[in-house]
Amino acid sequence: MELNGGKVPVTDLDNIRQGVGSTLASIPSNGVVTPKQIVAYGPVSDKITDAIESAVPGYRNYLATYGSASEPINTMGSIQKLVDPNAPGSLNASGDPQLGAARLKQVLRGDDKANYPMSDAART
Repeated sequence: MELNGGKVPVTDLDNIRQGVGSTLASIPSNGVVTPKQIVAYGPVSDKITDAIESAVPGYRNYLATYGSASEPINTMGSIQKLVDPNAPGSLNASGDPQLGAARLKQVLRGDDKANYPMSDAART
């Protein structure tokens, strides 16, 4: 059975783009995704975005507008990275959560490179 004449609906492509990124971000600690693996996903995401952009001009602008208007969500994501118990250096030798200056600086450096960073108020 062929749906849509063999074409994938744009909404499905967008769901795949979002879903794969969410899946990579949520893999449990026994299967932690390395930064190298996350970077490897980038070209896949770009190809999906290119396909959507060709069918729906302005899709990239939509993503940029959504990202820049989502400062509370961006801030929440950065804070979650800061308190992530599975992140390197987030637990002390006893296995208790710890928040040291090095961990804070690491998260802030990552936020500096983010396309859509956390709010200025949160950084302060």
